[in-house]
Amino acid sequence: MTSFTRSQTVQELYFLSEAVVETVPYSIAFWVDELEVEGAPNPTLEATWKTGKGIYLFLKVAANGDNAIDHLILSTRISEFLSTPSVSNTRFLWIDNPQDSVARWKFHALTLLPTAEIEPSIVERLTFFNFRNYELAIAAGVECRLNQTKDGFVFALDTSIHNFPNTEPELGKREAFYVSTGYGANRLKGIKVNENREAITLPFTGILAGCLNFALTLQNLNPGNTAFDELIQMDVALRMFFKSANSSLDSTDPFSGFTGFNTEQDFLISSHRYPFLGEDSNASSHYSQQGDGNQNLTLYASLDPIGPLNSDRTYFAFVELENSQESDLSLPSCYRTNLGYTIHLTPYGHNDSRLIFAELPTQSASVFEAPFYLVPTGKYKLSVPNYDTTPIPSSQDFPIRDVDNFLCGLAGIEYIQLSSQSVNILHLKAGKPAFAPDFIPEQITESDEAGQRLESRATTAWAYIEHAEPNNSPIYFSQPKQSLLYRASTNDALRFLEV
Repeated sequence: MTSFTRSQTVQELYFLSEAVVETVPYSIAFWVDELEVEGAPNPTLEATWKTGKGIYLFLKVAANGDNAIDHLILSTRISEFLSTPSVSNTRFLWIDNPQDSVARWKFHALTLLPTAEIEPSIVERLTFFNFRNYELAIAAGVECRLNQTKDGFVFALDTSIHNFPNTEPELGKREAFYVSTGYGANRLKGIKVNENREAITLPFTGILAGCLNFALTLQNLNPGNTAFDELIQMDVALRMFFKSANSSLDSTDPFSGFTGFNTEQDFLISSHRYPFLGEDSNASSHYSQQGDGNQNLTLYASLDPIGPLNSDRTYFAFVELENSQESDLSLPSCYRTNLGYTIHLTPYGHNDSRLIFAELPTQSASVFEAPFYLVPTGKYKLSVPNYDTTPIPSSQDFPIRDVDNFLCGLAGIEYIQLSSQSVNILHLKAGKPAFAPDFIPEQITESDEAGQRLESRATTAWAYIEHAEPNNSPIYFSQPKQSLLYRASTNDALRFLEV
């Protein structure tokens, strides 16, 4: 049973009894003014909700112990916050910096209409949860109620005023939920709704307590004829960053033409984008066909409004929560064999294969927060379908052949030999350095210095491949067999092949 414990110093303040996030300071509380809650001093979540009043707090600070927030100061600031008419009906409040004064708070507030009815409560107005250039929108009129197990909340659409996702819009109705990208330029309306009209959950227990959870289906509208636009709009990629050095205008570099402003300490940053999954019209036809015939891609999201860079709580997974089994989908990647065949990826369980936010800096120093892009992390099973049938059916394994080698770069002189006898697994580690300070586009940079040439000013994911069977490591080739691209300066037989 989910219950709170009253603060020893402030009667209005109750803290969630269970630890939420052990690795970072985080606490969940309930604040209500001049009202005795049923079951106090240890009321349940259900009892606090039945009051019809009060505010649930999600705080990036410890409730007790060293560096804990002062309960009396917090209570006073909550009263001050609620005195502002525009937020007086707030029922859920996420605060990134509760130790600061109210005027300096970075927060997300969800307001509900005051009502005599306990179930359900109604969202007062269109609310955006901002993750820099990504946003989650919850519309006015959405219903908020306790979940069936009384340990969290659910948000459900109202069929009288809201459209169902991915259906023909009805006159006078609006979308109940959507994700936007590109600072609002793109709206992804495929948030899934269950048989009870519920779309978003807000748990109060477990590692995802305080996070907004939902499933988002990316629509692959016309496979084989048009690009996978909604996947493109999510911006799932690997990147390499460097100083912007284009003195003339370049459509792929938004800062081209401004390199005269660059100095040794302050400079503009560009990047090369390498899509992780196939996005063009050809690739869109090779996504797995599912039971109803669609070739869409569903992602299972958890978003922490005050922890967008905490990859344990903010991410998009490929399978449902608590599902440890691998996906039944085969996803075309932008990796190729050295013979030009597309390498497909099969994600593993919910905790094993994810997309997480990484910063996309555009200059070395800025008063503004850098936008995000999505970076893959975790492990993925490799396969190479022969495309005899298109679209590819789901839940089907495709063997690796002896001739299938994983191409590491843009040319075929560097590759990893895949195994036809064992499962091949691609591992991606996010948060790795990706800024090349010495790289200048269209110029050759010579250096005799050995060692790391990348910096952590910007990050991406690094990859490696392993075989599922122990003691069966892949073989790396620096050039094709029998090639004479590189030859030792001596007369011995060394040919710089596998290492």
